[in-house]
Amino acid sequence: MPHPILLLTSLSAKKALYDYALKDARRFHPDSRLIGADSNPACLGAQHADEFIPMPPLSELHPTGFRDFCITHRISHVIPTRDGELSFLSEMEKFLAQENIRIFVAPYEALSTCLDKLTFSEQLSAIGMPIIPAFSTIDRLPDERLVVKERHGSGSEKIGIGLTREAAEIHAEKLQNPIFQPYVAGREFSAEVWLDKTSRAHGVVLRWRKRVVRGESHHTVTFRNEEWEDLVVACVETLGLTGHALAQVIVDENDSPNIVEINPRLGGASPLSLACGLHSIEWFLRESSGEGMSTGSTFKPTPGKSLKREGGRVTIEL
Repeated sequence: MPHPILLLTSLSAKKALYDYALKDARRFHPDSRLIGADSNPACLGAQHADEFIPMPPLSELHPTGFRDFCITHRISHVIPTRDGELSFLSEMEKFLAQENIRIFVAPYEALSTCLDKLTFSEQLSAIGMPIIPAFSTIDRLPDERLVVKERHGSGSEKIGIGLTREAAEIHAEKLQNPIFQPYVAGREFSAEVWLDKTSRAHGVVLRWRKRVVRGESHHTVTFRNEEWEDLVVACVETLGLTGHALAQVIVDENDSPNIVEINPRLGGASPLSLACGLHSIEWFLRESSGEGMSTGSTFKPTPGKSLKREGGRVTIEL
């Protein structure tokens, strides 16, 4: 069996993600290679990765240009790490499959639902999921404290949290396509799930977000709660997601979970989940090689495992 050559896009400063993705790939084949790529050849990850190549932003690449880039570098699998590239890569999936290049991305329809925060809220609310409601106009919300964010794009970008109604309206004027949500105070946790090509979950990791900087966990600790695990799995399976899914949830003062969003990709703290045994990269490689996957949610980690990020250093304690 030829060894896989994986491309990790938008490497930026994701040194820990690079390391643990490579470890996971080598569980499948000991000679697996992982090439980091970024439009900034001077990014921190480029100095750390075993292999790195500069790559133009996907927004500047025609589909045939990206295909040729992958062929030139003998890429067999593509691992995206940024929301902004998911739609492009999902649309490219069948095109690249003709060259035996596999992309770690969800189906376009399910992906589009997650990237559109208004549609995401409406669709999950309609089936009774505990989702934080979202509206395109402020007049449908009676709440005095609100959250305002872009309808599309990363949830942490240009977000206004806990704003008064007046401040929310002012903040919305700065956004291209704002949505309004009630402000829910509470503890935050992330839930990471891997789903096979039939949208069946094979593992879930819950972790408290102890310290968050610019939307990313800088201190996170695993825990168990079977009810919340089942809720997240039901949510991602219902959406028809495949691959790696990362849910953000707020637990309110009544100890009830409120789903904020689901990012269908690996995240900045995903190295902890990979290290704990949620072998998303290995399972993706096995599935794309034709190996069958057993059904059902089979993996849940031991509580108390942690990841801490200080400056550019990431420490994982298992």
